[in-house]
Amino acid sequence: MRFERKFIIPYSKKNLLDYFLKNHPLNIKTLFDSRIINNIYFDNINFKFFKDNIDGISDRIKIRARWYGQTFGRIKNPKLEFKIKQNTLGEKKFYEMDDFFFDEKNGIDEKNLIKKIRSKNIKDYINVNFIRPKILNVYNRKYFITNDQYFRITLDSFPRYYDLEKKKNYLRSVNHFEKYHILEVKYNKEYDKYFQFFIKYLPLRLDKNSKYVFGVNKILENKII
Repeated sequence: MRFERKFIIPYSKKNLLDYFLKNHPLNIKTLFDSRIINNIYFDNINFKFFKDNIDGISDRIKIRARWYGQTFGRIKNPKLEFKIKQNTLGEKKFYEMDDFFFDEKNGIDEKNLIKKIRSKNIKDYINVNFIRPKILNVYNRKYFITNDQYFRITLDSFPRYYDLEKKKNYLRSVNHFEKYHILEVKYNKEYDKYFQFFIKYLPLRLDKNSKYVFGVNKILENKII
């Protein structure tokens, strides 16, 4: 179980962000090269996971398929992730997935994708027979880590969202280039006592930011779910 603390950094605060990353006393350094992250988020027909997040349910879950690099074409080495949240602590469970094809115009073969997930015989957390792909989320991510390796930092930019609802006969995208970054600080719970020292050099408020919730709100606005 670990903490994941999020900060919304407006582009107008970019100088502050750069200073934080370059001059922190814990010597923040690049962990590895930046890359594009792709997520297909799943939910049931009633959008239970979405509503649990909106309602602030303490024990909740997100299910997503994640891969890196190119968004469309033959998707290689994807992973199915169960992101489990218990109050402010969270953990992830990973399962290998078979490759699948993602057409840039028409989206994915939903039946085939769900069949691949069912074939893994996953029985933890939820019955996967009732989940369906809802949205695709794509963004750029940079990775950092403190010298003591207590805190891992990710910086996400340029989010894009795509509607994956089955009833549509095309892939509808919503480009949403908000003028902010999402800075996330991830650390094991035993290091929580050091967090205030770590973050005092970044005088911005913690925020609640869920890419899945934001994407659903953006794509399904003006609908009742």
